[in-house]
Amino acid sequence: AIAPGTVPPADEATIAQRTVIIQYGGNARPGALAVDASHSAEESAETCLVCLSVYQLGEALRVLPCLHRYHRECADRWLR
Repeated sequence: AIAPGTVPPADEATIAQRTVIIQYGGNARPGALAVDASHSAEESAETCLVCLSVYQLGEALRVLPCLHRYHRECADRWLR
């Protein structure tokens, strides 16, 4: 049973319908916002905010409806 006030995990069909998989090409998103004053917008756009690792060329990223992007594996663990 799911505790009151918690959100159930997403199923595979919902994740596939509402997100996009892209291949990281090495450029920051225009207009990306910094997480805090110690990180520039460019650094935040180049870093997965789930695992805090810098994206590497060719890695699969999952883009959420809000346009935030994460390593595919990080986002998938989080959404499930």
